[in-house]
Amino acid sequence: MDTSFGSCVKTMAMHKSIRFVGNLMLSLFAKKNTEELPLCALSIREAKVSDLNFLSTQFSIAMSEGHFFKQSKEAIDNMLLQAIQNNEILRLTENGIEAIPMWGWIAEFNGNLAAFLFCTPESPLRPNTTELYFLGVDKSFRKRGVATALIRHELARAKKTSTFYARCYAKSSWAKSLLLKHGFKIERISASGMTYLRMPGLSSID
Repeated sequence: MDTSFGSCVKTMAMHKSIRFVGNLMLSLFAKKNTEELPLCALSIREAKVSDLNFLSTQFSIAMSEGHFFKQSKEAIDNMLLQAIQNNEILRLTENGIEAIPMWGWIAEFNGNLAAFLFCTPESPLRPNTTELYFLGVDKSFRKRGVATALIRHELARAKKTSTFYARCYAKSSWAKSLLLKHGFKIERISASGMTYLRMPGLSSID
């Protein structure tokens, strides 16, 4: 799917710019950059294998700044390839390690890779839920509304989703604020400071 950002102008106008949100669970790292991108130059499409180097680099940066669980480049690349090629990821669930669905989106600005969003069901037992799992923006495009566009794209796409879910590290107060502005509500905060957020989907309202 290739969605022209021109069709998202109305929704973009309703939301503020964001910086970086990443999840294992949701986290944040960013540099300030307030220049807005021309709306018609931004498009969103499905992630593909040729995006691997961009994705791997973004994960490495996040890990080096302490926002992702540290693992080898090989492990990262294998995880991303599995998500892109097989539309699944291995996750620790109530039943142990299981393969569950995962889908990814890439935002491009004038043909340049700018950001990504990967989503998955909250668990195999909740297939009609969507967790915003990995979300990142290249430092050249941060705080320009790119990540907001990706979030809105997924929220609009997943019309059959009964609930959206996200997790924020204790230090990711900006990420938590962003999700709250999108309609997420805090479900609970763990002893370690992890914030769990949830938002009803359209199918739970119909």
